[in-house]
Amino acid sequence: GYKVKPDAAPAGFEDFRDPSTTVLGWHFGVDGNFRLVSRLFGLVRLTVHGFNAGGQRKIVTADAGLAYRF
Repeated sequence: GYKVKPDAAPAGFEDFRDPSTTVLGWHFGVDGNFRLVSRLFGLVRLTVHGFNAGGQRKIVTADAGLAYRF
């Protein structure tokens, strides 16, 4: 989980920001790796971020990569 205090609003948007609002959030994910060749692995990750900033918004991220083990 995490807590975020919003920054100041840009010019023209001051009326839409509540300076006393604090956003609480959480994230949950799964990841794994699999062997491609003897020392090279593929990596995958899926993460969901949720926060209480004006509704039930969620962000889903998916990542992939390579890792070489010495």
